[in-house]
Amino acid sequence: MNKMNKLILGLIIFLLVFTSISFILLLSCNNTVPRELKGVILRNNNINTGPQYRTLYWNLKKPLNLEYKLSLNSDFYSARLFDNTNEIPLSFTIRKRTETNFIIEISYSESLNLFESKDLTLTIYTNNQKGLLENMHLIIDTNKPKVTIIKTSPQIIRGGCALLIFKIDDFSPLDVYIQDDENIKFYAQPFNKNGYYIGLTEWNVHKFKFSANLHAIDKAGNFSIVKIPLVTKNIDYKISKIDVKDNFVSEKKNEIHAILSNIPTNALEKYQYIIQTLQSKSVVSIKDLTSIRMTGFLSNFIMNPFKPIKNPKVSSDFGEYRIFKYKDTVVREDYHLGIDLFDIEQTKIDLQNSGIIGFSGYNGSSGNLILIHHGLGLYSVYMHCSQMFFKAGDTVGPGDIIGRTGQTGYALGDHLHFGMILQGYYVNPKEWMNSLWIQSNIQQVIDDALFLIVNESGS
Repeated sequence: MNKMNKLILGLIIFLLVFTSISFILLLSCNNTVPRELKGVILRNNNINTGPQYRTLYWNLKKPLNLEYKLSLNSDFYSARLFDNTNEIPLSFTIRKRTETNFIIEISYSESLNLFESKDLTLTIYTNNQKGLLENMHLIIDTNKPKVTIIKTSPQIIRGGCALLIFKIDDFSPLDVYIQDDENIKFYAQPFNKNGYYIGLTEWNVHKFKFSANLHAIDKAGNFSIVKIPLVTKNIDYKISKIDVKDNFVSEKKNEIHAILSNIPTNALEKYQYIIQTLQSKSVVSIKDLTSIRMTGFLSNFIMNPFKPIKNPKVSSDFGEYRIFKYKDTVVREDYHLGIDLFDIEQTKIDLQNSGIIGFSGYNGSSGNLILIHHGLGLYSVYMHCSQMFFKAGDTVGPGDIIGRTGQTGYALGDHLHFGMILQGYYVNPKEWMNSLWIQSNIQQVIDDALFLIVNESGS
């Protein structure tokens, strides 16, 4: 046998061995489900239900999309649907989404007649049906959530808040929120008993008109939108002009640890340098900290009027449009989103309501800042403190002294900037300092709703 024949024979033997090994490995992969694939559902119907869900909901309006990690070629997977012991013919396609993921897209056909099949089993197999990838409980749900508004605050004022209590009849609610005409969402929480919710909304002080709708979305993707019947009252806020003195710049040099050689000599540039440096020293975003979505069941929501300083004077009110001038030059314009209170220097700051400290520390132009969460995404805010007596995570309550007033941060003198924030947006703190407003707009709404809920339960 010459060398050429030996080479050809060797090549043939190599190809036969390689093909045999590949076929054995393929059969092995086809019969064994990779461990990391079991029970992994990343996305369903474009609503992020999370990997903990083994029950899926489908409204039949859009394809049911199941996304998996890709460990085998996507051609090796299939989907089967069962009603008790009977198999229902299923139309599905498999497409690769990324290099590591693939999607099984299940389409609805009227011939499936799934409207009458509320309880189904959806099974994802490897193609030879010997390897089980996922066995799921599939519920067909084509009904919109039924929304009933139980009680609302009598009115909402520009810059202020309103409370809403409502009922949702749906066995699989997922997302419940109030959305205004600026598409700002305020999330509600389960209240008192199953099916009932409570939520606060606000009318942004920057806007001159207000309307809001209640949105309810279930796990199948069905949704309802109901207009909230709130009486609106637009009010005007005053415009004020404030002169910034030279001593502000000199006092702040030490606070920001400014290097003297870096400070401009021009008066206006010097002021701007101080402000920019203060802002750069912010360590947290107040909006991000107070926008965290609240979850959990609320049995009640009780608030006392806030009175952080016992005998305060007001130097600047909420909603004022302030124009700051330095050396006859306008250097800053903004809405004042709190109320500035002062008494003697380093006055004690009292607390009247229970809550959890969300932040306590220095935060740039806010100075020494305290944020306290009181429930429903409502926070009280204390800026420019000279001292702070609690740390983040501490539980506080009525009678606690949480700090002392000061002039840290962007402050022109010793005072307390007191504010209220609802899920990331500032609201008028004067409402929450007013016992009559709290009684008629919060407590009475809750009391009336609870009365209706109890009577409905007894009927």
